[in-house]
Amino acid sequence: MSDVLSSMASSWIHLPRSHIEWRHVEHGFKLKNGMVGVVGAIDGTLIEILRPRLHEGFYNRHGDTSLNIQAVVDSAGSFMSVDMRPGSFSDKKIRKLSELGNTFRANAPKGCYIIGDSGYSLFPWLMVPYLQHEEGWGPLNPRQAHFNYALPSTRMAVECAFGRLKERFRVLKGPMTEERFETTVKHVMSCMVLHNMIQHMNDPLFDGEGDDSTRNDYCQPIPTSKRNTVETDGALRGVATYRRDKIAQALFKLT
Repeated sequence: MSDVLSSMASSWIHLPRSHIEWRHVEHGFKLKNGMVGVVGAIDGTLIEILRPRLHEGFYNRHGDTSLNIQAVVDSAGSFMSVDMRPGSFSDKKIRKLSELGNTFRANAPKGCYIIGDSGYSLFPWLMVPYLQHEEGWGPLNPRQAHFNYALPSTRMAVECAFGRLKERFRVLKGPMTEERFETTVKHVMSCMVLHNMIQHMNDPLFDGEGDDSTRNDYCQPIPTSKRNTVETDGALRGVATYRRDKIAQALFKLT
């Protein structure tokens, strides 16, 4: 069964494929906190597994062997992009290795972007919170502080999606017992396909968005280092920071 379901992943887990679909996703996020242009929320979650024979690289920050799964969801919590890596990989490293950025830039309408936490770097297509050390050692201004309030509450869609996934398929709470890594990946992907099928049927399970039982409670900790969250110097950094400032300014005007 997992072979069949995992083979259906490209049909059930994908970014929007038309302008209308992109705008529908954007509208769903806009209804949450008024953020215009958001078409996805990104995060990672850990799935504990038995120690593989070649286990180097699978130990996460908690000292367990696991998968780290990066996913992008829409406002309803349906998965639109999934990337699975060994547990030692940080969210930022998975983002670097995935094709998400290239695929998103090639297909998303102009002005749209994904939101993530401060475990990710700032890009023109990926907005993350302001960090105080980036803005000097004084407090964030009201516009920046409001942006930092609105972004995580909008991004909560992805945390709730992981929580619902694990409540629906409790085998994912682990440790998963498959002997082969490839089999584990296939089983996890099957669960994510089924999750999207259930979402498509408007299943009422866990509709309470604020219910703590639906939160992603096993994710990689957000780094606390003082490194800048913008990876690339030069023009790309300027575009990303300018764009975030414009979004924050527009959002603050709505208050």
